[in-house]
Amino acid sequence: MSSLPSDITVPGRPEVQEVSAGVYAYIQPDGTWWINNTGFLTGPQGVISIDSCATHRRTRAYQAAIAGITPAPVRTVVNTHHHGDHTFGNCLFPAAAIVGHENTRAEALAFGPPRDLGIWDGPDWGELDPGPAVRHVHRRDRRARRGPARVRAARRNPRPYH
Repeated sequence: MSSLPSDITVPGRPEVQEVSAGVYAYIQPDGTWWINNTGFLTGPQGVISIDSCATHRRTRAYQAAIAGITPAPVRTVVNTHHHGDHTFGNCLFPAAAIVGHENTRAEALAFGPPRDLGIWDGPDWGELDPGPAVRHVHRRDRRARRGPARVRAARRNPRPYH
């Protein structure tokens, strides 16, 4: 099965939109269960990804979309929260530092790996190794820095939301 963004058609094709210079939104219609929106920032020393995707196929399509914008490597993945649609694909960024709130790792470990819980219609998770998905660099100061690029994240709500 292909992992190109153009081959994902259900419920709609993902698209990349530049929202500011070097800042991109990766939009996956329609945003239902296990289909999240994410984004990335490009800089002279690499890419900072905001979250990953839920499945192997969708994360590979996201990586292909990033590669369509820049050949620079993804050096950091910042997880907004522990939900699998934002973290399961972390393992497909083996060279990147995974950055998240101090509770994100514990909550991701507590939820466990991708599996059928009888709630959803059996997503095709693909090959995902949950071990690397939770190798977080815990940050209390809410900043990530890669060379001249700086990202500041603020947790506004104690509960995850979409």
